[in-house]
Amino acid sequence: MKKVGKTLVSSVQRKRMYKAKKMWVIAGVVGLAFGGVTLSDFVSVDQNGVHITQRTAEAAAVDSQIFSDVDTTADVTEPLPANQATNVNFTVTGSGVADVSAVNTGSREVALQVPAGTDITANRPISVDVAVTGGLGTILDPIVNGLQGVLNLIDTPLTKPIVGASTVDKLNATLDNLKNGAITAQYTIDPSEATVTTLPDGSQYLAVNIDGGLGTALRQTLSGTLSDLLDTLSSINLLGIVNLDPVLSPLVDNLLTPLISELTTGTGDTVNQLVDLSVLGSTSVTIPTQVTPDGTQDSVSVKGAIARSELINVDLFANSAGTTPLQVDTTGTDLATAKADATATIDAMKYLTDEEKADYKQQVADATTADAIDAVVTDATAQNLANAKDWATTEIGGLTNLDDAGKQTYLDQLPGATTVEAVEQIVEDARNATGTDLTAEKADATAEIDAMKYLTDEEKADYKQQVADATTADAINAIVTDATAKNLANAKDWATTEIGGLINLDDAGKQTYLDQLPDAATVEEVEQIVEDARNATSTDLTAAKADATATIDAMKYLTDEEKADYKQQVADATTADAIDAIVTDATAKNLANAKDWATTEINGLTNLDDADKKPIQINYQMPPRLKQLNKLLKMREMPQVLI
Repeated sequence: MKKVGKTLVSSVQRKRMYKAKKMWVIAGVVGLAFGGVTLSDFVSVDQNGVHITQRTAEAAAVDSQIFSDVDTTADVTEPLPANQATNVNFTVTGSGVADVSAVNTGSREVALQVPAGTDITANRPISVDVAVTGGLGTILDPIVNGLQGVLNLIDTPLTKPIVGASTVDKLNATLDNLKNGAITAQYTIDPSEATVTTLPDGSQYLAVNIDGGLGTALRQTLSGTLSDLLDTLSSINLLGIVNLDPVLSPLVDNLLTPLISELTTGTGDTVNQLVDLSVLGSTSVTIPTQVTPDGTQDSVSVKGAIARSELINVDLFANSAGTTPLQVDTTGTDLATAKADATATIDAMKYLTDEEKADYKQQVADATTADAIDAVVTDATAQNLANAKDWATTEIGGLTNLDDAGKQTYLDQLPGATTVEAVEQIVEDARNATGTDLTAEKADATAEIDAMKYLTDEEKADYKQQVADATTADAINAIVTDATAKNLANAKDWATTEIGGLINLDDAGKQTYLDQLPDAATVEEVEQIVEDARNATSTDLTAAKADATATIDAMKYLTDEEKADYKQQVADATTADAIDAIVTDATAKNLANAKDWATTEINGLTNLDDADKKPIQINYQMPPRLKQLNKLLKMREMPQVLI
């Protein structure tokens, strides 16, 4: 196709384009090329559209291809690794329009077929370069006729100088363009628009609808061209010499303005008509993909087709000449196994940090050869050994069973270690060595065990004997740790018994403190829980205080001041034990007061002489209750003491 000219798109028109809602991203420049066009022997173009002049593409028509000549190429030169996704850019090019006018129900799609066992996905924007060679006469003919009518009035020796020769010439050029124009469009399609379908033979094909982007491209191009035409027509001023309204108004108001609006906003059926009516000339589509062969074949054939969507099937690809072979490196299967082994090896390197492991495993995943994988594992092994030596240096430096000279003996062995196992053995030897400070360590441990007050004497003796027998600081530390845990466990047992015997708490209150014991991490925490339980007030304490107050009020030998004092003590009490002690004290005081009253009362009797009074006084001091005193008086036929 020969391009005779291009319509330039103004910044205003460009803004109009970007305001329109788009399903497709237009990445390139869309141009409208004008002039007579002839495509080889297949198509001739005039203002009424496309006319098939020969049927020399019968094979393509049978195959359902839109073009008689379809070619598929790929940009890879090296074999694809098996079981690994590889970026491959495929280009499907079609030229020579086939006679497929009877098949026009589906969208036009570009498809790539891969054989069974190979996966394909689109992974980047798809580039489309299309030449539309005609078919738009149905839409443009009314505009052409209207513009011809305007030019018939202004392109005369009388009116042309008034309108301006340049304006008239521009309108004539536009008329020729609309009669004979052909459109080229470059646009991109988002990879998410691509679909992958599995055919009955197990093969897959990736398909991309190119009509949607084409409609947007045609809409933008035509809206720009017609907007320029509208601007030019609007500038015509014949100063009243000729009335253009009869021809200009229908063209502007009834044709151009509504059509430009539909093209600019993308509404109405115009955009769909542009796609349906357009006849494709040479078309090139580049599809960036990821191809993953399973390694069962050393070569896979990828076939390309440009066809109507409903005609894409096994037969279409079987008869397709647009095939490109891709070589497959079948050693990739072994490579996948090597990667899995290497990843497992790296995961087992316990002195690598998580970040280091992740980095080395990523390097393995990215490796493309077995040698590269081996190199990564070698590097990771060296780093693991270096990290192990750093750990060993810190570990030996912190040992308490060796003095500095003893530690240096083992530190000096680390540089010569060639494996992690050798490093770990050096550390183990250092831990088991006896240093000059071990006696002091044993003395400290013995003293610490002696101070554990919840250990029994037998338990203390056992732990201290273990310390005496220990040969390393680590062993001593382990014994102290064990003794500390036992001391804590014993403390919890003691606390359980102690809280269970409290009388200031009911069962629910006791359970509140018992539930705290399992989480206590130190003896001090256990003791604090017991102390808190001892000082807690049960929900039954109010009733106990009320009973005690009533009991004290009934003690008639207490003075009012004494009663008030005892009742205040009850009110201030925080435990049941304290309340009981106050009542006991008050009872004793009431009895003492009663005895004092009885002594005075007996001494004042006139029916007894002093000799008779004395035995009574001696006897009533002995019974614990005043009622026994009354009984004694009654036995002696004396008047009873009123109590």
